[in-house]
Amino acid sequence: TARGTYSSISLTSTVLGLTLLSCAGPTSDDAAVVNSVIFGNDKALQAFIDAGGANGDVNKIRQVKTGAPLLVVAAGAGHTSVIEYLLTAGAKIDARDNDGATSLYKAAEKGHDNVIEFLLNEAPLTCGVDEAQIETLMRYREDKYDGYTPLLIAAKRGHLNAMESLIA
Repeated sequence: TARGTYSSISLTSTVLGLTLLSCAGPTSDDAAVVNSVIFGNDKALQAFIDAGGANGDVNKIRQVKTGAPLLVVAAGAGHTSVIEYLLTAGAKIDARDNDGATSLYKAAEKGHDNVIEFLLNEAPLTCGVDEAQIETLMRYREDKYDGYTPLLIAAKRGHLNAMESLIA
């Protein structure tokens, strides 16, 4: 099955009683899964993956516009429960979006100190993330735009709590 085409699996994300996406066709499942991650619906994500969506590989689904893997999307949205599920389901912690941002970078950029603390402190204990992978997250953003580290982007955006989480 090609990426984005899951003929036997369909996912609908509902937030506050409103259906975010309920259509069939190529990439509709990917978009619905990304929406469930954005809105913190880890149960819908888990149901999709458990049903064989993306052939059970959480690394295959990316946000269309940014190329962000689900882990980066979840970090940018501030959802630690989704991040924990993704890591235990095999998400690559050092995966990057099209601009080179990792999950830690995106959490720092958005000021999600809860996600930063989870990635740096809890993920190594509960999700099998090792120190070398954490070190990779702390490096600069590998892109043509800014080359900032997570700490520098948190400072630039004025996220003091995120800065403290990165330094601690």
